[in-house]
Amino acid sequence: MWVHMRTKRALVFEKLRDPSVFRTAYILNLFFCSVCFWDFAGIVVNVLMFLWAGVFFFDLFISRKSPRRIRYGSVLLAFLGAGLITALLHIDSGFGMNLIMLYHAAVCFFLFYGLHAEPDRRKTKREMNRIFGLIMVLSTALAVGGLAIVAFAPTGRLYVSDYILGIMDNRFTGLYTNPNLAAFSSVIGMVCCHILLQKRREQAPGERRIPVWLAVVCFAGNTLSLLLSDSNASLVFAITYIVVYSFYRLYQSSIHHSGKKSVIRGLLLAACCLTLAFSSLAIRSSCQAGVSQLVNLTTQTQTQKTTVVDTESGSSPIAAMNVEIGRTEEYEVSSGRLGSLEQSMVLFGKFPLMGVGKGNIVPYGERYLVNGFTYTDLHDGYLTILISNGLVGLSIFAAFVLLFGRRLIHCLRKNRDKNLKELPMLFAAIGAYGVYGFFEKAVLFDVTFMVVIFWLLLGYTASRMTKYEWQEAPAAEFGMLSLGSSHSPVYNVYPLPSHREPVKLHTHDIPSTRYSSSDSVSSYSTYLQSTARKLNEKPTGTDRAPLREHPPSERWNS
Repeated sequence: MWVHMRTKRALVFEKLRDPSVFRTAYILNLFFCSVCFWDFAGIVVNVLMFLWAGVFFFDLFISRKSPRRIRYGSVLLAFLGAGLITALLHIDSGFGMNLIMLYHAAVCFFLFYGLHAEPDRRKTKREMNRIFGLIMVLSTALAVGGLAIVAFAPTGRLYVSDYILGIMDNRFTGLYTNPNLAAFSSVIGMVCCHILLQKRREQAPGERRIPVWLAVVCFAGNTLSLLLSDSNASLVFAITYIVVYSFYRLYQSSIHHSGKKSVIRGLLLAACCLTLAFSSLAIRSSCQAGVSQLVNLTTQTQTQKTTVVDTESGSSPIAAMNVEIGRTEEYEVSSGRLGSLEQSMVLFGKFPLMGVGKGNIVPYGERYLVNGFTYTDLHDGYLTILISNGLVGLSIFAAFVLLFGRRLIHCLRKNRDKNLKELPMLFAAIGAYGVYGFFEKAVLFDVTFMVVIFWLLLGYTASRMTKYEWQEAPAAEFGMLSLGSSHSPVYNVYPLPSHREPVKLHTHDIPSTRYSSSDSVSSYSTYLQSTARKLNEKPTGTDRAPLREHPPSERWNS
């Protein structure tokens, strides 16, 4: 009995020290924080999550038991250092909130973006497939549930406690607390479904695949949720994703076509994308009007105009409220973003270099602005970083973005004729996210699902990039930060060249295994040379050399 309890306790501690378990739990908690009925519980769970994250930070920076190599980690550390200086400069106001935001940023940097530094890439792929599947299923279920409320509830909404489910302020909210969150979750759900569908083509017949009917329901339900929510930012996200992915696929296939055909295909694709972009608002308005009419017809007993005649008083008819979806013509297209920008520039002029910290934006707005900020949310991720950490913080963040983007584009260009699997979709998602950051604070300083999923996508993209990097480069070139390791560098496995090209294997093609002596490297180099000779030999008859031989006691990570 005691042995059994000790075994169970060991399994529990093993799970608690598994970063993949932490990431899944953290994402699910933040996702449900955007759903009704999870407000207070989400806050409590977030506190526990922060304490849990401290275990991994202890391993990374103190005990040095789990070595990590993070791309451009020194740049991210510099950003956190600049944020800490800002918090100390304003220690008399909002110091605790500033530290919380920096701590959350560290979680995003080292536990979510740091996903690519973990050695077992097969485990990473399984983890991401699990997370993509959960997001797809949850977003689809919530979208369908919200649409069911709109279709069958009186006036298209339900009042449960302090929540309004279905339609709120003429916008589809569904089961979420905010229409913008409903729209964003729908877009991310469709992106995850797209990635899983691509992986479905590459899976073996016996492996678990995403059902086609689930994919159809996902795209149909989430598309309808996106259009009815009337969120301009999420609509821009979806359109940007489609445009970036389409043009990259055109660029990828242009190698197999002549220049004239590529130009014609590019012009046709550009025309289609422009038509989609300019007609999206009309499509959204038509969808909102059509759904409103259908809902009014199906709920005629609750929504139709009824005539109540009092014979004694002769009262006039009483009209019941019809369901209306879509904002009125008087609303501001920018949703207050231009006004927030003007007010933010006043605050930036007073603290241009180091900023005021995320926790001081609203208090300092009340102090230095006439009537304070009109909206507490700046609705701009980059503007939020600028006001929080000043020009220093924004410059460091821009340096990270440029370094990462340059490496990603280089990888895509170099391997455009290869089977890149989900990397083009990740590239499109990150590009769309970059545009989306101008309309929502979904980049860094916000403890929300939107921020965490962005850094998770960055980490998974970096993990996929290493698979297609053919040449070894020094750690300084890749901007890698080695945490807790004093051993020799970690080398990654890259795919073998095409069979039409001579195979040349070098010592820098050593898999992700540490070698403590030069003899090990030398013996493995001999193995690689012999394997290259076998691959270049043309097999005849039954004397066929295997395509790839695995050295003993070594593991290949993919």
